Amino acid sequence: MNAVEDLRPGDMVDLEADLYADPACHECSWERCEHPEFHSEYETVSEVEIETAACVRVDFESGFSCGFPMGHRVYVREG
Repeated sequence: MNAVEDLRPGDMVDLEADLYADPACHECSWERCEHPEFHSEYETVSEVEIETAACVRVDFESGFSCGFPMGHRVYVREG
C-alpha cells in the first residue's frame, strides 16, 4: 500500500471499496455503487496534486478525480 501523496503518474491503483473514492461500496452496498468499474479494473494515475496540508487530489486517466486526506493509503498494483 502507498500513501496517496507518494503516487506517481502511471501507477495502477485499486479503488474498490475505498473509503473516499468508493464510499457506498465501502459499506458493502453494491446496489448503491457509483463506480462499478472499480470491481474489475485498476485506475491509472495521471496526476497528483497536494492541494492543502490536509488534501491530496489524484486525477486518473479515466477522467475520475478524488480528494484524499494526506497519508491515506491505497493498493498499488506491483509490476
